[in-house]
Amino acid sequence: MIQQVILCGRSGQALLHHIVEPIIVCGESQRASLVEQLLRAGGASKGILIEPRRRGTAAALTLAAVHAVTLDDPVLLVIPSGVVADFKDALERAAVLAGRGALVAFGVPPAAPLTGRAYIRARAEYIDAFVAQPDAATARAYFDAGDGLWSTGIFALRASVWIDVIGSLRPDIFKACERAYRKGSRDGAFLRVDAAAFAACPAQSVECAVMEKIAGELSTLETMVVRLDAGWSGVGRYADAA
Repeated sequence: MIQQVILCGRSGQALLHHIVEPIIVCGESQRASLVEQLLRAGGASKGILIEPRRRGTAAALTLAAVHAVTLDDPVLLVIPSGVVADFKDALERAAVLAGRGALVAFGVPPAAPLTGRAYIRARAEYIDAFVAQPDAATARAYFDAGDGLWSTGIFALRASVWIDVIGSLRPDIFKACERAYRKGSRDGAFLRVDAAAFAACPAQSVECAVMEKIAGELSTLETMVVRLDAGWSGVGRYADAA
């Protein structure tokens, strides 16, 4: 089972017309238009979680994972808002890797040595290094070497894998999110995350909180990349998704 997770930020709404029963994490200002999009698409969701404030993609994914483990620990396909990708073929490979317990990033060939993008360096499918916020020299070196990829911000992994890794590397994020979720309140089809508990959560991206720390290290967790050669666009700079 693959469960899509849509992380909606200030860059706009997720594209829901081709997404089946997603878990959606969004702010108060987006919930009305999300319901309208879901109804227009004739779909439903596995949960819509309302963040009282933005705390970055690491917190949003943690909320979704805590929710998802109650649904039978699915493989999560994590898609930030503002990202559009045609990954039909790559998804099959990512699902296999994530299903066996890997943390899978999706990468694309860089178009230029930009510092506003996270970079992945890999041997075959195994990630050797992940640089979330490269300086100009590092971005240029990765670009010139031809073996670096931009991170798309899309990831695939089991919910339990994310809970384990975020709980190990950033227990402050995990504890705050778990508490905020458990203390949340139902509002019709929505789950409102507890504002007081969530306020204690540090603001971090998936890239900075986890990927940069764990990629390439000796670990029982495999960090892998699936390459997208076409059909991807990322709206805004990497820093905007943090």
